[in-house]
Amino acid sequence: MNDSIDMLDAEHCAAAEPLRWVPVWPQEFSIGWLASEVIIVLTAALFLAGAIGAAGDGDTGVVVGFSAAFVGTALAAAGGLEYVGVRWVRLSRRITLTSDDDLGIGLRIPVVRARFVLAVVAFAGFATMGLTAALVWYTGWGESLLPFVHDNRAGANWMAFGGLVFLLLLGLFAVVHTETVVCIYPTGVRRYARRRILLSFKTFDAFVRWEDIDGIESDTHVVQLTVGHVSRPLIKLQLNENCPTPEKLVRTDPDRAVVLIAFWLVAEPNALLGLLQFLMVNPDRRDLVARSDAPLLLAPPSLREWFKISRQAAKEALDV
Repeated sequence: MNDSIDMLDAEHCAAAEPLRWVPVWPQEFSIGWLASEVIIVLTAALFLAGAIGAAGDGDTGVVVGFSAAFVGTALAAAGGLEYVGVRWVRLSRRITLTSDDDLGIGLRIPVVRARFVLAVVAFAGFATMGLTAALVWYTGWGESLLPFVHDNRAGANWMAFGGLVFLLLLGLFAVVHTETVVCIYPTGVRRYARRRILLSFKTFDAFVRWEDIDGIESDTHVVQLTVGHVSRPLIKLQLNENCPTPEKLVRTDPDRAVVLIAFWLVAEPNALLGLLQFLMVNPDRRDLVARSDAPLLLAPPSLREWFKISRQAAKEALDV
């Protein structure tokens, strides 16, 4: 692809010449996912209307159930926007400078929290909906919350089962949690991960010097779904023979590469890949990440520009 994007311009950082990168993972606009989003939004609107109607009738159980279902579907719609093509639309404020006694000042890039929060609240909504629907039927309050508005035990049992499944998923989130941070320093790249299972904590800390990196490559983890697929960007730091034992590094594969799961980070993956590649081949410019305006190095392009690039990529693919 011939299109490239300015990562940094004179307005953002006067001391640096423009850095340009070629998008590896275009932010494509998906009509299929948009259609799914419309269906989910309409479903959420129906739940909201049902809650409002039940409130007028004084039906507390139905109000709780429909309100919970509205919250779950609305947040599911919000989370699905990234699959439509609306993601990494602005520079995250959580990309900041960090300071380490040994490594100095660098750029700190944490994981996305929004996906986790949306999932937790949505699951809570669906769990409340299912369990409330079953409770309302079992106690004889009514059957309006059952899937087909039928007064039957099977429908109530299925709603209870669904509610319990979402409740178990919430419990899994509470039991297992991982926090990951990637830091870029003038001297190298650090990947820090802290995993919690119940009250047990385990820390993984890997630092790779620029001198130990032979190359920085892009990769994609494709997740097959019932309808279509989701591509998740990965960045591989290829290690040379002088690097410490690979088994001691986090996310190391047999190819001697430290893998950064770019999909989970708040930085736009193409910008992160481009910055890492630039710093690897330009040792004299690595101090850019220690500047006060270093986060601007990871500023993403506008959605309009992204969709233009995606259309160009699709056109070039057809011409091949």
